[in-house]
Amino acid sequence: MSNERPLCRIIEPTRGWWALRWRELWTYRELLVFFVWRDLKVRYKQTALGAAWALFQPLASLVLFSFVLGRLVGVPSEGRPYALFAYVALVPWTYFAATLTYATNSVVHQAHLSGG
Repeated sequence: MSNERPLCRIIEPTRGWWALRWRELWTYRELLVFFVWRDLKVRYKQTALGAAWALFQPLASLVLFSFVLGRLVGVPSEGRPYALFAYVALVPWTYFAATLTYATNSVVHQAHLSGG
């Protein structure tokens, strides 16, 4: 009886990035790709603009930032066009914020997969 394999996979927390089981992550990469693809399809299928929303959202923020910070507040951009100055910062920030939000939502919505 002691040599039997458990019926479910138990996921335990690790201590830091170096303790991650990279081989295990590589083994289940197809599952990760499936979850990402499914979430992207659902996200863009429900918007009127589709995938163009991913480009429109930072551009709308750019217009707002350029007007408020560039015109009203007068933040210096060292002689460069303020729209370009703001866009260089907005793209990585928008990507980081959206990625963190979607990763958190994915973990919460897929909690039933842990079996607990």
